[in-house]
Amino acid sequence: MGVVAFSILLARTEIPTPNELATTEATVVYYAGGKYEIGRLSDANRRASDLQQIPMHVQQAVLAAEDRGFYEHGGIAPWSIARAAINNVFDSGPWTQGGSTITQQYAKNAYLTQDRTWKRKAKEALLAFKLETLVSKDQILEDYLNIAFFGRDSYGIEAAAMAYFRKPIQDITLSEGAVLAAIMNNPGRLSPDENLPTLKGRWQYVLEGMRSEGWITQEEFDSAKFPQIAERQAGNRLGGQNGHLLNAVQQELLALGIEETQIQRGGLTVVSTFSRRAQRSAERSVERFGPTSKTKGVRIGLAAVRPGTGEVVAMYGGRDFITDQINNATRQFAQAGSTFKPFALAAAMENDVPLKSYWQGDSPATIRGYELSNYNDKSYGEITLLEATRESVNTAYVAMEDAVGVEQVADAAVRAGIPKKTPGMNLKNLDLTFVLGTASPSAVDMANAYATFAARGERARTTFIRKVVDANGEVLYRFKPSD
Repeated sequence: MGVVAFSILLARTEIPTPNELATTEATVVYYAGGKYEIGRLSDANRRASDLQQIPMHVQQAVLAAEDRGFYEHGGIAPWSIARAAINNVFDSGPWTQGGSTITQQYAKNAYLTQDRTWKRKAKEALLAFKLETLVSKDQILEDYLNIAFFGRDSYGIEAAAMAYFRKPIQDITLSEGAVLAAIMNNPGRLSPDENLPTLKGRWQYVLEGMRSEGWITQEEFDSAKFPQIAERQAGNRLGGQNGHLLNAVQQELLALGIEETQIQRGGLTVVSTFSRRAQRSAERSVERFGPTSKTKGVRIGLAAVRPGTGEVVAMYGGRDFITDQINNATRQFAQAGSTFKPFALAAAMENDVPLKSYWQGDSPATIRGYELSNYNDKSYGEITLLEATRESVNTAYVAMEDAVGVEQVADAAVRAGIPKKTPGMNLKNLDLTFVLGTASPSAVDMANAYATFAARGERARTTFIRKVVDANGEVLYRFKPSD
């Protein structure tokens, strides 16, 4: 009768859809090489790995810590429950295995609540038993390792490897793997930040289990050293420049048609265009050469664009995204000033105006009703276009613009990459002040326009993204340079 009753209950037990939390993965953004992480576009710090990517010694460490008979039982292990009950009563040792198998723990984490009731425990046992009849052991272990919580806001052993050792799971050593296996038993109690001695005791227990099961040799056991654990990353994940970089990537993902839900929960892998080395150099340059006095109201933005492709390789949006979310590198709010003169120079070259041609560089000057002056009101007299470019002489350049045509200068700016809708462009109502940079393009726009010159006149559309891959490894987007 008991067997019949159990069979009926088992037949009626349906495997539900896993909890949303259990299958949520963060979208991770990497630097251009695809190796170093910039940050994540959601609060869910969860990453999945195939079992083949997880070293065998890491798998065995988890089994030693949580379920040494995992590959022998059928989902539930009555003898383990009995042993755990006896140990809890008679064994004074600090580390004893619990009664739940890995399959039961996976069933609880993925499908059930965390309530400590007999009803939930019964459902857990039935679900674990049925899972074992439908899913392979390897798949259960893989899924378990990918949804387990390891502390430091990390879900899944891949995220845990990055959180504690700053390396992918495939590079984790024997000793490091034993630490991860130890932590997952109770991430709060076994936190290295608060209870390092307790964690070391559990780590020793895991290694002893591996040795007793024959998974490591006595020599490996004796030579194992407790590893150096990385300091917990303090502050918000968007602090410093990270927020500016990640926000720029997210806005482009949305522009590409990728939905917000997929960005937040889809486990996308995004390879950005940002060079890790160039980004560090950009930040150091601002710190070293940026103004240090009378800086009230001063905003600094920096952008570097790769000629020929339009890839933004570095960007400085402001001191700290947490305190100010305005990106000074992408926002169109500062007049370009004399950086617009090269567009007039390009128009002059196209209209056969030689660099040796002479122009009036006196200051002040009045040209077609516009009163102009040079920097510090310096007069140069008649100078060549080359000299006027070198000295950035306003009066000479406005005179040259008047001869070439302001429409030609504006056209050269647009063809170089300055957006037509840039504030202050006024393409339908141009005047001679255009060459003096009265328009307000962003730093990214200006860098891209100058990159057009560096690419021998080949303009490219700017981008922050090289590639987007979904959780199944399918490439959703790959950047191709285009106008």
